Amino acid sequence: MTGIPLHLFLAITVPLLSAPQQIGSASVEGTVVNLGTNEPIAGAVAELSKPSATPGAPPEAQTVTTGADGKFAFRNLQGGEYRLVATRPGGIYNPAQYGQRDPRSPGTPLTLAANDALKNVRLEMAATGAITGRVYDRNGEPVPYARVLAMQHWYHEGNRLLDFVQVVHTDDRGEYRLFWLPPGKYYVAARPEALQSAGTTSFVNTPDRIALYHEEDSPIPPIVRRVQDNEVITETYELTFYGGQTNPLKARAIDLLPGTTSAGIDIPLAAGTVRPRTVQGIVIDGASGQPAPGATISALPAIFMSSRIQPATTTDASGRFTLRGLTSEAYILHFRTATGNLFGFHRLESGSTNIENLSIVAKPGIPVSGKISFDGRPPADNDPDIARLQVIITQDPGIPGVPSPAPVTPLPNGNFTVQNVGPAGWDFEIYVGGARPPGTYVKAIKLGTQDVLNAKFYPEPGDSQRGGLHIDGPLDQPLEIVLGIGTGTVDGRVVDAKQQPSAYRTVVLLPDIPLRHRFDLHRVTTTDTAGKFRFQNVDPGSYKLFAFDRIENGAWEDTTLMVSYESGGQPIRIQEHSQQSVEVRVIP
Repeated sequence: MTGIPLHLFLAITVPLLSAPQQIGSASVEGTVVNLGTNEPIAGAVAELSKPSATPGAPPEAQTVTTGADGKFAFRNLQGGEYRLVATRPGGIYNPAQYGQRDPRSPGTPLTLAANDALKNVRLEMAATGAITGRVYDRNGEPVPYARVLAMQHWYHEGNRLLDFVQVVHTDDRGEYRLFWLPPGKYYVAARPEALQSAGTTSFVNTPDRIALYHEEDSPIPPIVRRVQDNEVITETYELTFYGGQTNPLKARAIDLLPGTTSAGIDIPLAAGTVRPRTVQGIVIDGASGQPAPGATISALPAIFMSSRIQPATTTDASGRFTLRGLTSEAYILHFRTATGNLFGFHRLESGSTNIENLSIVAKPGIPVSGKISFDGRPPADNDPDIARLQVIITQDPGIPGVPSPAPVTPLPNGNFTVQNVGPAGWDFEIYVGGARPPGTYVKAIKLGTQDVLNAKFYPEPGDSQRGGLHIDGPLDQPLEIVLGIGTGTVDGRVVDAKQQPSAYRTVVLLPDIPLRHRFDLHRVTTTDTAGKFRFQNVDPGSYKLFAFDRIENGAWEDTTLMVSYESGGQPIRIQEHSQQSVEVRVIP
């Protein structure tokens, strides 16, 4: 499957055609240099862009290519907020952004007044590096055409996930070279592939796209057979990391410095060579109680990996199926009947033995009804604001192959019904979208006496704490969704130990610990050149403000990591319609 972008650290816009620029009197001048030096970079493309005045249109941008002195200049600019980025064709350098504090951090906007002349801007581009090594089997023999992935971690709702950013293959000597890699921390993993797939799965990003994370899955596990003591042994392969680990949570990282090559990153595949499991069973149509022919069924590894083997099959005329090539890890089986209206899931625990006569029942989704209203607004049978809203219910976590139910628009009296919510036994998150009036927020979601909005549960060991609605069967009560009117605003300044402004620092607004699992309440921004920041449309409640000198993107979602920072946070209470200004000390 083609890689799908999941996460983006660097926002780099390179339009095909530059929009015409209106004439002004501001200007920006500077130099593009090699990181940590005064060495100018010739042939770099400096791009200055600003949001388009037309909603939905691409940014208005203009570009300049540097000469031997590395200099660039933009003149006759109007006042406003801009983004300044430098790239260089050829893959030698990582893009640089105005306001970066290191090669992997996001940049910050550049704000110009009508007659500003900004001079001596430095954009420091880091040279890319490479990782090289060899992939070999249990006998020390080279493995040709093994798939080798460069992976990086990121955070999602408190979980550290590994996604790949580049894929290459070993040559006939089992050697590989991952290249054009910006400086940073990488995890390298390998898995053999069938030779008939040659030329179809390499994925080499240029440096300006290396921060795009990707995921893919394949329904075909790599299976080999060999003879040992006159017995035919069938084996399959898990993704094996540098250091010999197959568990992504224990993988060894490689810290790649600018312009360097990390050599000798050899990967032994013995640890990832396992006997495959087979799962046999039957899918039952929960509506009729009869076997379900033509049902699709697949096995998704329970621990997220961006490059997964997801064995899949279809039931025969008697509703029976056989899944081959599963490893010893835990899986989630998800299945759907041929008509598509019955589905379900089943968790397979980790183990090494085959499973036979597994019976799983596909059931219809469940209708979820409720009413949505505005706090303090008298009920009306024809509220135009309610008619512009949408109620969205999604699985948490999502199940590949099991689509979430379609969003619904409430009736003018606030009543709604979301059809086909399922599968039963899963957890769901509820959102209110559509054209919400300015300053509104979700104040409450209740099911009888149950607080659905702030509920906390622990789905699986190691998973993040999440709120939401757990559905085991038809609901006997309607959902009640209440929107409050009157969000708050927080602005302020970040200072260091000497009370000096701290520019380009990460500021994070987190709800108090009892609601830290409400990731929809997490807010993040970066201070400007004067150390100032601003959060708008903040839900009322109790929060803490954290200003970090340096922190990995998203790491504040990790509750274990945040323990050491908690005392450095500044408590703040947001009221409806409030506007507060605070001064925050940066956490070194």
